[in-house]
Amino acid sequence: MNGLLRFGLGFANVPQKTVDDLDKSLPGMARLCALAKQLEPIIQRNYPHLKAIEPDLPEIERIIKQAWPDIVSVTPTVEELINAARD
Repeated sequence: MNGLLRFGLGFANVPQKTVDDLDKSLPGMARLCALAKQLEPIIQRNYPHLKAIEPDLPEIERIIKQAWPDIVSVTPTVEELINAARD
């Protein structure tokens, strides 16, 4: 984790355990961001075909519709934060 970020988190009274957990989580967050970016066009391209999945599709559809815009919108920011934290 970037030393300046570590200092800033400490200055903001973020507990050391939380800072350490964040540091350990960065690789996983980076992988999730990369996967979300790969998955986005696939889901968009195949979304109409998901309607063939029954009987759980309405619930799956509701969750995807609710979550996907947030995932897409925060992915670039999370990537920037991960890259900044690594430097």
